[in-house]
Amino acid sequence: MNVITLITDRKPQDFFLGRVKGQILKSCPSAVIVDIAHGIEPFNVTKAGFILKNSFLHFPENTIHLIGVDCEEGKQQAHLIVLIQNHIFIGADNGIFNLISDLEIKKIIQIPKAVRNGKKNPALMRFIEIAKQIIDGKNISDFGEEIPEYKRKISFEPTFDNNTILGKVIYIDSYENVITNITSELFDRIGLGRKFVITIGSTRNVISSLTDCYQDIEPGNLLALFNSLGLLEIAINKGKVAELFNFDTKTSVRINFSE
Repeated sequence: MNVITLITDRKPQDFFLGRVKGQILKSCPSAVIVDIAHGIEPFNVTKAGFILKNSFLHFPENTIHLIGVDCEEGKQQAHLIVLIQNHIFIGADNGIFNLISDLEIKKIIQIPKAVRNGKKNPALMRFIEIAKQIIDGKNISDFGEEIPEYKRKISFEPTFDNNTILGKVIYIDSYENVITNITSELFDRIGLGRKFVITIGSTRNVISSLTDCYQDIEPGNLLALFNSLGLLEIAINKGKVAELFNFDTKTSVRINFSE
């Protein structure tokens, strides 16, 4: 089975996605196309990286992931093939790859610049041709020069001391729940079972307990839990917390522990 995934900053109804999928099936008739996500805010590689990080390992090994977010080639931006955990990623050297995984990078191949013939060839169309050749048996090392490193985008990590953790919102899901960069491991290590107060955005928005699931709280009430990713999530049962409180990925989250 030849699996090809797509993640783009194109809207789902954009005609271009139809062209891309048609070209994949024309070039690779045996391919199984999986849409990981579309409609990501234009050029938002941070969001795309988060989505890929938390989804790609659920696909079979040797899956080819085409990254169509801020993917056009230019003087300051090359195209890369990156091998991570026996998954093949094809995208632009725009800082996204270090956001996808903390795992060991097995290989980074820089693809030579595309030959310009007066007609713009979208990057995803080029990625499809590369994917076809990989499926046909071409080794990724044969596509270009192996390089030791790619561009890195700074990933905000929580700061902490003995009594405080300061983090931020890093993702807003389809239900307008907000996911933070505070892990359960860090919470347990600093908290040591002590009482706590979580403050998000404003001192008016405080939570002093964790719940196991959304339905444990009355509808309309604010809640906090550690989700399936092991990350602190703030939500409203049957409500849209991000929309109601105007939270975004700049919103800070503070946890104060007391004796």
